[in-house]
Amino acid sequence: EIINREKDNELLISLSNTTAGLRNFPQLMDLVSSRFANVFFFERFFIGLLDEDGVSVNILSSSAALPDREIKPLSEASILKIHLDQDFYRQLISTSSPMILDLRSDHRISLDRLVDNLAFSYAVLCRFIHNQKLIGIWIMLYKDLASINTGLFRLLQGVSDQLSNSVANILANERLYQTEMKKSILLSLSKNISTSRNPRDLPKILEREMREILYFDANLIAQLAHDSDNIILWGSLGEDSKYSKKTGRALPLPELTADVMPGSEAIRLIDLIGIDLKAEESSLLSDGIRNGMNYLLQVKLISRADSLGYWLLWYKDRPALPGPRLELLEEVATIIATTISNISFNDRLNRREQEKTSLLGFTQAIAGIHDRFQLRNIFNRYLKNLCLIEDISLHWFSDDKKFQTCYFWDENAPGVSESGIQDFLNQEFPIHDDIFSTILNEAEMRNVKVSDYIGLTEVPAYINFLCRQNCEHIIGVPLFRGKEIVGVLFVKEFDAHNADQPLFRGLCTQLAIAISNLVASERILRQLSQIKMYQERLEEEKVYLKQELETSHHYTEIIGEGEHIRTVFRLVSQVANSDSTVLIL
Repeated sequence: EIINREKDNELLISLSNTTAGLRNFPQLMDLVSSRFANVFFFERFFIGLLDEDGVSVNILSSSAALPDREIKPLSEASILKIHLDQDFYRQLISTSSPMILDLRSDHRISLDRLVDNLAFSYAVLCRFIHNQKLIGIWIMLYKDLASINTGLFRLLQGVSDQLSNSVANILANERLYQTEMKKSILLSLSKNISTSRNPRDLPKILEREMREILYFDANLIAQLAHDSDNIILWGSLGEDSKYSKKTGRALPLPELTADVMPGSEAIRLIDLIGIDLKAEESSLLSDGIRNGMNYLLQVKLISRADSLGYWLLWYKDRPALPGPRLELLEEVATIIATTISNISFNDRLNRREQEKTSLLGFTQAIAGIHDRFQLRNIFNRYLKNLCLIEDISLHWFSDDKKFQTCYFWDENAPGVSESGIQDFLNQEFPIHDDIFSTILNEAEMRNVKVSDYIGLTEVPAYINFLCRQNCEHIIGVPLFRGKEIVGVLFVKEFDAHNADQPLFRGLCTQLAIAISNLVASERILRQLSQIKMYQERLEEEKVYLKQELETSHHYTEIIGEGEHIRTVFRLVSQVANSDSTVLIL
């Protein structure tokens, strides 16, 4: 017995030196197979590592490597996951000696799939403990009970303790390696994705960088529009996808169905197999199903607590989602969200610069314009080209806000030349009808359905004008000078998502200022015209009075035409209008 113990100790010392150099689980498996098969006489063995859920064990194959130059969790390197009964788990923790299991009757741990079609009736199970926590198990299989030598259990226990340290070290190394690999992956992704200036490029970069790591078959980015009622899709499910031609366009959320977007979960897996294609015929989900996808992984994109949209990962096979992969997904989502936020911020800056340039160009174009229709033509050109909006007419308010006048309109519009329309265009009308009153009170754009006002007892005069323009739906836009509403611009109904509304508001503000100046100039011109008329009248009266004066001082009653008498006449004319008694020559 003493000799056997000394041999056991020598074996354990030798094993300690050997296990110190183990770096991965294949080396560990090779060591167990080569060193202990002839010591403990087992015919087959397995090593299992405790899963992250704490109640399952991942059984490793003899060729398992963790990881193989990529982020691959233990559960993916295993050939089988075994669930541990709660009582059996407690027994493993409390019992230090090896356990003999009769596989024919002991159901505390199910090894059926490990020993299926193999003539193994018994197993010896050893635990791997580190810091008083279970980290794995060592299972040795035997065909009969006689092959199990319980006299070797003391040595087996010592070997198991040695291997526990090795398993703990390998796990620590693997976690460190996975952490470094994850950093490398995220660094590479950040480097490549940070150069993107357009969300359109993001799905391509993500496919190149992450497809071989996350194993998805396709990926899309669904970016929430600024109004949060629409989304903008980036990427494509394939050439046959109906959404491939809609990339970059604003789409209503219902097109993605209620099953995709709502929900507070950061990561959500949606099973597409049971979805009714008829019910979701026009949705993105049905598009994915038609392209052979069976699962959709929805990853929320959040930046500074703001939801920016979703990263949609499509799978043909059900994806494994262990803890490390979920952590990686969340960090990748953070990088995507930050990139989208930066792109959006840069886009806003660029749009502001473009708006400034466009407004400056508009201001320069209308500088010195003194004709309202010339101003209208310039405004309409900018409005169509930059904002995709077409104007109809502009109505200007009187200073007391009691009357409005149609200030300009499309001179080439149908019916404008008719006498009734011309009479309308040259008259003042009360402001306080339903449409103008609402715009004045709410100080916001108002959608107007023209047909709603046809047939009323009192139809606003401009409604007939709008009917002649074949306008069914129009939008009344208040024009501000500072905080004061000075008029209303009627435009044809437009797509609020495609039109550049900030630029539109800026053009309207510049237009209001230009018209205010033009109206003031017209008022000044009218006043100058009146002053000129009064001046002409005064000149006429002056000439008349002068003639009258000359008529009252004639010399027909004085006889004489000589040089001396004419000199007297001149002197008399000089002093005739004066009360002075002395003339100094």
